[in-house]
Amino acid sequence: MTRFLFSVSILSFVCFQVISQTPCENASAAGFPCNQIDMVAHLDNFDLAGEGGVEGNDIWGWTDPISGIEYVLMGQTNGVVFIDISEPSNPIIIGRMPSESGNSSPWRDVKVYENHAFVVADNNNGHGMQVFDLTRLRDATDSPITFESDAVYDGVSSAHNIVINEETGFAYIVGARGAANNCGQGGLHIVNIQDPKNPVFAGCFDVDGYTHDAQCVVYNGPDTDYQGKEICFNANENTITIANVDDKASTSLISKIGYPQSQYAHQGWLTEDQQYFISNDELDERNIGFNTRTLIWDVRDLDSPKLLTQYYAENASIDHNLYTKDNMIFQSNYTSGLVVLDGSRIAEGNLRELASFDTYPPNDNRGFDGSWSNYPYFESGIIGISDINSGLFLVQLNIKDVIITHPEIVSEAERVKISIKVDESFDIESYQWQQIQDGIYSDLTAGSIYSNVNTSELWIETNSEARETEVRFRCKVTLADGSVATSFTSDNLGEDFVLDADEKLKQYVSLYPNPVREKFQIEVDENSNITSIKVINLAGRTILEDSMSSISKRIINTIDWKAGMYFIIFKTTDGDTHLKKIIKN
Repeated sequence: MTRFLFSVSILSFVCFQVISQTPCENASAAGFPCNQIDMVAHLDNFDLAGEGGVEGNDIWGWTDPISGIEYVLMGQTNGVVFIDISEPSNPIIIGRMPSESGNSSPWRDVKVYENHAFVVADNNNGHGMQVFDLTRLRDATDSPITFESDAVYDGVSSAHNIVINEETGFAYIVGARGAANNCGQGGLHIVNIQDPKNPVFAGCFDVDGYTHDAQCVVYNGPDTDYQGKEICFNANENTITIANVDDKASTSLISKIGYPQSQYAHQGWLTEDQQYFISNDELDERNIGFNTRTLIWDVRDLDSPKLLTQYYAENASIDHNLYTKDNMIFQSNYTSGLVVLDGSRIAEGNLRELASFDTYPPNDNRGFDGSWSNYPYFESGIIGISDINSGLFLVQLNIKDVIITHPEIVSEAERVKISIKVDESFDIESYQWQQIQDGIYSDLTAGSIYSNVNTSELWIETNSEARETEVRFRCKVTLADGSVATSFTSDNLGEDFVLDADEKLKQYVSLYPNPVREKFQIEVDENSNITSIKVINLAGRTILEDSMSSISKRIINTIDWKAGMYFIIFKTTDGDTHLKKIIKN
């Protein structure tokens, strides 16, 4: 078997062809739909495997600390492939490590610690956790080589996924089958890998049952109760579950929380400041009919995590794996390929799409084809994308900072103006304003309600249906080269919702503190003519409503409010409404 694989591998090394160095122009790169992401190279599954009938799955990366060479570790149904991408437009297959059991699996996962790769496979009895010394790639001469593992941890028979905390040297095998040491519920099976070739069982967390995926970190977020401790954020099928695993012999549940219309909590990743956790649900799009849904969790208090908001994409594809880096969210959304979101306003519950590369051109439907995962952490800026059907893509961001100012809302007479500003050095082809309601995007057309829908300034008649709750707007700007820049969404234009940044309101109303934790105070000048206040949340729901006609000062208790952004609407004797934002921490 080994000799056969080796001979086929050499043949594939001689024969495979790389599609490379194709910029994204007019929304396409070598036939793959794209937006502000250039294709650097593409290797299909046959070239990667050296044989047919093989599909792709997981992906990770390793950078040789001595040579600086970057390597892609690409999972396939029959094993793992090691690819040298030191010249990204000409990737070289160094070798392959077959499945330990000799059997194929559509679920294979790989992570890296201290120059070693750790590999698991699901529904693959006898596979265990493979350990491979990546420094062996330095000495490979007759590429591609068929490698054997350096060690195998047999404390599990098979497993769905592996999570590694590189700071501490512990691996967390999840979704394990045939697990020993009384750790057989499919939760966190903890292994000490500080001596990589001699992995040792260290502990277990399975009080909340099966864990599908996780991220484990040394916590340095804002919750002082847990700073410095090792914490795991787990996707546990129907909940987000947070565990304290600092003491491996005595792990404990911190909290768990479900969410509306959950179908299968699949995976998630923390923002770099560890204040927010971004997660996905693998079956909600397919079972319920959502467009791609991304859940944003406020985890600043680990004992009481809260769902801050839900972001819906314009496509209906199923989301799979996501990672965060530099205020960006890198999503592998099956049939839509790689989608990059801007997370710079995540505290406000506001995301926008920055760029995309569609590795599965036939459609964007709710099927299990296309991109499985991505690896955005190479210092070179190269991003690896694994595709079930089409193999490995190497791409690079080419994002243009087109929109300078995102939607600003101003009330004028009986109209509302929503405007953006763009960098005029770009050649703008067109503008298109969209309405977002219930997660659905609709292009606006000019008429009795909307005007200037194809300019940078949208006008809305205030006595129109656009004033219904949960209505927001965004603008898509298309450049002459086909690139598309999308704005953040506007604030909610719910009933009685008018944003007015005039100086009169600032003069007559003071609100402090802001942000607020437990309570804040409103002081109103007697000359303001303000008669009432209303507080609404991001969903447009009323939290509080009261009169201000006979009082000038009001203290509002916010202990029971969920963390996030709120709006205070001030109404005057003239019937005018004015708005101020407040943040609840």
